[in-house]
Amino acid sequence: MNRFSTARGNAPAPVTVTGSASFRSARAESRRAAARSARLPALPAVRRTDRAGDDRTAEGAGSLRTAFGSALFAMPVAAVAGLIFLLIAAGTVCAMPDPDSLITPLGLSVLGLTVLCGGFVCSRRAGCAPLLCGLLFGGLAVLVLFLGSLCFGDASRQALSLGLSSGARAGLYAALVAISCFGALIGRRR
Repeated sequence: MNRFSTARGNAPAPVTVTGSASFRSARAESRRAAARSARLPALPAVRRTDRAGDDRTAEGAGSLRTAFGSALFAMPVAAVAGLIFLLIAAGTVCAMPDPDSLITPLGLSVLGLTVLCGGFVCSRRAGCAPLLCGLLFGGLAVLVLFLGSLCFGDASRQALSLGLSSGARAGLYAALVAISCFGALIGRRR
């Protein structure tokens, strides 16, 4: 049994030593070659080019898992941003002499800004596929609004419907998904 054989008698992959390479570097190269051959083959990398012409290799760029994880991450971030927008809108409504006429328009604008911010954060976090991120986040936001309007009592259902008919609410939900996609397009990495 020589020094290159293993306990089972299998010799590692042969290494060609050129120049003045030492015996230790040849042995290290032999170990690296054996480790490379034992590894599972890597998945092919997706090549994408940004606007500056910089080629980057991103493994799994545009995958549904990345976009969905980013959408889930963006939900609490958008909730905090929505709370901040809501506090600003409440201060504005309280300062007006006739606050009743401003409640619905400011509520809708706060909702739109919240979804825009969520689409932006989702796209920034994912770094790829901004339309997919916008659609996923917009869909999750609409799902949360829809389930919120179904789960709670009549008073909260009426408040969450914003006094709109069913057709107008469907249009609002579609507009929220479109606003989320717009936010995701704004937030894409360049």
